[in-house]
Amino acid sequence: MIKYKKTSADINPFRMFGGAIHGKYLCDEDRAYCDGLKLQNVSSWYFVVFNRCFAGERLSIFTVYGNAKVKYPLCFEVLDDGNVNNDDIYVSGYGRDDVYMYWFIGSTGTGHATVVRSCKKPHTFRSIKSGYGIDDDYVYYEAVKIPKANPKTWTMINNNYSKDD
Repeated sequence: MIKYKKTSADINPFRMFGGAIHGKYLCDEDRAYCDGLKLQNVSSWYFVVFNRCFAGERLSIFTVYGNAKVKYPLCFEVLDDGNVNNDDIYVSGYGRDDVYMYWFIGSTGTGHATVVRSCKKPHTFRSIKSGYGIDDDYVYYEAVKIPKANPKTWTMINNNYSKDD
C-alpha cells in the first residue's frame, strides 16, 4: 500500500525544471520541493537546477538524493551535464566551489557529493567524460587520482581506457 503525505503547496504557480532528472524538483512561490518533500530553508526565488546531479540556491546545494554538503554554495558551479557516465539510470558529475572539487554518482545511494581531496587547484579542473577529470597536476577517475598519470600527455582511449607518455 502506498502512503501519500499531504502538503500545503500552492498548485497554481508551480514551475518545473526541464533539466531536472525525472521531474524531481518543483517550486511554488515560496518553497522548493524534491520528490514532493519540502526542502528546508530553501528559497524558491533563487532555486536553480544546475544539471542532472546538482540543484540549489545561494545557501544550499542538493543532489537528487539529499544535501550535497558543499562547503561554499554561493560560488558553486557544475562542470558537466550531470551524466558523465552516459548512464540514464544513475546521474554522475563534477562540481566545484572556490576551495573544493566534488564528485557525485547516484549509484552509491548517499545524498552528498564526495570531496576530491587530492585536487588542490579546483579552478583548473576540467570534466572530460565517462567519469574522467583533469587539472594542472593530476588525472582523476571519479573521485580518485590516477597514480602516475601525466596530465600533460594523458588522453582517453575509450570509456574504460586511457594512456599517457
